[in-house]
Amino acid sequence: MNKGIKWFVVIGVLLVSLGCSLFVPSTPPPPSEVGTELTEAPVETKVPVETESPVETESPVETESPVETEAPVKSSSGGLGITIENKSPYDICYVLISVSGAEEWGEDWLDEDEYIYAGESWSMDLPEGEYDVLVADCEQTVLDTAWEIGSDTVLTVGGEDEVAVRVINDSPDEICYLYISPTQAGEWGEDRLGLYESLYADAQRIFFIAPDVYDLRAVDCNDVDVLVESDVNIDTDFVWSIQQQEVSGDPFVLSIENNTAEDICYVYISPANSESWGSDWLGDDNIAPGDSRDFDIPGGAQDVTIKNCDNVILDTAWDISVATTLRLGGEGEVPVTVVNNGTVDICYLYISESSLEEWGPDSLGDNEYLVPDSARRFYIAPGVYDLQALDCEGLELALEYEVSIDESFTWEVE
Repeated sequence: MNKGIKWFVVIGVLLVSLGCSLFVPSTPPPPSEVGTELTEAPVETKVPVETESPVETESPVETESPVETEAPVKSSSGGLGITIENKSPYDICYVLISVSGAEEWGEDWLDEDEYIYAGESWSMDLPEGEYDVLVADCEQTVLDTAWEIGSDTVLTVGGEDEVAVRVINDSPDEICYLYISPTQAGEWGEDRLGLYESLYADAQRIFFIAPDVYDLRAVDCNDVDVLVESDVNIDTDFVWSIQQQEVSGDPFVLSIENNTAEDICYVYISPANSESWGSDWLGDDNIAPGDSRDFDIPGGAQDVTIKNCDNVILDTAWDISVATTLRLGGEGEVPVTVVNNGTVDICYLYISESSLEEWGPDSLGDNEYLVPDSARRFYIAPGVYDLQALDCEGLELALEYEVSIDESFTWEVE
């Protein structure tokens, strides 16, 4: 593109270890196994532009041996009422109510041979306090849960014209985040498992949704996508089997050489078809100036983002499927840091030698953009440069000509 023009046209039962033993009175599983301590919600998109320091995700911790806790006492008059309305097509055979924070669910609150049939409701008065509730059908599949209930609550299972989505975890991974989002929404929305649930291998969970076209996403406890499906038409009861995606392609080695003057503290390597970056591959290590590191990739196309210890992106690579070496910096090169101090995303960024008539390639490439309050660092040879930043519509945000860059330089785009 010619510099004189400077424009262009542009985009589990959830059985959470609630296996059959959940409903055997002699060894009921603790609610903490339904709600193990989970990691923070997965990253929203893979575009590596966020500047917050990444938080290393943790696998849900194993709970300690259950301790005996005082179960709530059934009471005809108490400080808190819980009502369960069954608007689903399933009969409810199990209602577990436990004091929040207890490590055992305790007894089934439905009497022997008592059921909440489809279209019926059931109520219980409890002493003042906070309670967790789990509702399951007669096959011991979890239909709904509620947590930390501290006031009168009506828990409605299912709804008029809603259809049932039975999620079966047929993968070997524990699923910690589950998204069932209308395709037209354009974003994933809330995690259906919430803060306290996860779906272990072979576990099931039923959700009730309005008929529509949905995108489905299952994420393990390391924020790595296990399965993503798009444009799924769900207009009747639906079974979604989560199966681990097969890795295609041969294993290969990714090498990173640090020729800069700063430490590399974070390396994210994620399947190209995943929408999250997953865990930092360096862990507690770093790649010091002058050092290098090899990573064994099991196969399949991968995306890579590399950050310094301040969480500033130093380099990215996309759709890598063969042995590759990424070299950061070089002899005599100086760092140029671009900071987006504006209110819109920077989608196109040009750092072009002033002696050239054309702007040359976009430094952000096809897969990156710079959100407000974020930064990106590039390494270039000393010289005189023209700088241009454009938003995602191709509108100019900032332009500077003949900028002498012979040492570390920061360009703030307002």
